[in-house]
Amino acid sequence: LRGAVACAFGCPFEGEVPVDAALRIVDAYATLGIDRLTLGDTTGMATPPTVTKLVRAVADHFPSMTTALHFHNTRGVGLANVVVGLELGIREFESSIAGLGGCPFAPGATGNGPGPCST
Repeated sequence: LRGAVACAFGCPFEGEVPVDAALRIVDAYATLGIDRLTLGDTTGMATPPTVTKLVRAVADHFPSMTTALHFHNTRGVGLANVVVGLELGIREFESSIAGLGGCPFAPGATGNGPGPCST
C-alpha cells in the first residue's frame, strides 16, 4: 500500500507545513503497515531547502519506508526539486505529460504549467 501526504511542502490555507506535522501523518501510515509514501507538492510550493528538510526527516524517522515525490513546476523549481530528491536517494517521481492535470480545490494553485516535472 502507498500513502500520500498532500500539501506536504506548503498549504494554501495554512502556509508553511511544519516537518513535524507531515511526520505525524507518515507515522499514522506506518502504524497501518504502509511502507510506500508519496510526499506531494500539491500546489507547487516546494523549494530545494524544504524538500531536503522533509525528505531527510522522513528517512531518519522511517528508514524502511520507500518515498516518492510529486512536484509541480508552478514557480519554475520543479526540476531543481527533482535533482535534490535524486541527490537524497529518491528514485520514484510522479509527473505528467505537457503540463496536464491541475489542482482545482486549492486557492492560488495555477495548475500545471508547461515544463519538466509538472504533475
